[in-house]
Amino acid sequence: MFGKDRNDLLDLLTTKYGIRSIVQYYPLYRYPLFQKLGQGDHDCPVLEKFWDNSFSVPMWCGMEDDVIETIADSIKSAIADLKAMK
Repeated sequence: MFGKDRNDLLDLLTTKYGIRSIVQYYPLYRYPLFQKLGQGDHDCPVLEKFWDNSFSVPMWCGMEDDVIETIADSIKSAIADLKAMK
């Protein structure tokens, strides 16, 4: 992503926009248990690329439209900020 990565985006969302986002849903073969069982080495480039770029934003049941718009606008603004930092 133009010399920046997901973690740069998450850091900016938290520090500048006050939106805490997290990385979830690791590929199973990355968990220590699966590695201990000998299932840790897999060649899954599409999954790796997806996982390296995915994150979860705050969400809850009954979330108001203005909150959704604020989160979406903040993500757009943070991406624009990162592009400008090249």
